[in-house]
Amino acid sequence: MFTFYCNEIISIISNIIGGIIVAILIPVYLVMKRWHRNWQLKKILGRDADSSSMFNIVYAKLSLPDFYDRSTKEIVKYPYYKEAFEGHQIKSKFSIKYPVSSCENRAVSYISSFYASYIKKDINIVSDIDIFSKFDLSYISLGWDSNYKTIDAIKNKSNTLVYIGDDHNFRSIKTNEIIFVKEEGYDYGLILKIHPYEYPKRVWMVCAGIGEYGTSGAAWFLSHKWKEFFKKSDVINNPLSRFKSKNFFAIIRVTPGKDESAILAKLIADESKFPNYLKQNKGDVKIIHMGTEVVAPSPSGSPYGFVVTKSNENDMESSGHTISQNLKSEPTSSIDKKIDQ
Repeated sequence: MFTFYCNEIISIISNIIGGIIVAILIPVYLVMKRWHRNWQLKKILGRDADSSSMFNIVYAKLSLPDFYDRSTKEIVKYPYYKEAFEGHQIKSKFSIKYPVSSCENRAVSYISSFYASYIKKDINIVSDIDIFSKFDLSYISLGWDSNYKTIDAIKNKSNTLVYIGDDHNFRSIKTNEIIFVKEEGYDYGLILKIHPYEYPKRVWMVCAGIGEYGTSGAAWFLSHKWKEFFKKSDVINNPLSRFKSKNFFAIIRVTPGKDESAILAKLIADESKFPNYLKQNKGDVKIIHMGTEVVAPSPSGSPYGFVVTKSNENDMESSGHTISQNLKSEPTSSIDKKIDQ
């Protein structure tokens, strides 16, 4: 009988100890899992992806030119209207001085929700105009040549990887060759991440598309499928490192109208030792003109491809051609072969 009671007491004590151990290990496991996840995330977003730092989503601030009524020759004050939906029609008309792309609205929603859920802090949402002259910061810019901060990232010396050419192909910065063959029936997006040459502790990222769903699809993939960047697969021979932050680009394929159909089509990481590669190979670094000549310097002192002086703006409009058509410097390439001085 005594032995029976001893065994029961030992069993109870063992259960209590086991419960205490489990109670301790489960929170430790959850903390370690969250730490490992955030550690991986910082290899993409950089050290500023932290509750104590500031990270930015940069959307393209567009402007609406004056519209004139053909019959009255007067300015149309309310050029926007609401499309009919399921038999309902709002007859009012509206004016918006600074319209925002719907694909960028979706992209902001995806990335801000993702950031808040992992970093436990709201991300700062700002236009490219508002931070035009700011460079010592980390951000994700949305859109291609409509966004000044995208242009900053593409033209930065540390981008030795990729750009989107005038022919809507993904091309190598170094060779100007097409580095990915697109399939018909899909839109394509680009996710680019660099550490800018002047501020290597910051991260500049781009989510841009050939079309609008390329932009929003890339943002959806980044916010929902970013862990795939660390896994070897048919399209990733060399996954991102969990121990080193690398410059990289990813090409995303998406079915138009369906952001959640986005899949990873290609990923290339820069294996050079940044920034030593740039110092040792300065002659390899080219200036990207984004398919146009530089006609005026930006206020920050950096040349941009789509800055137009007021004096030649009217001439371009009256000629019946778009600004980009009139300013093309090379019909077959948007890379300027001159070495950056």
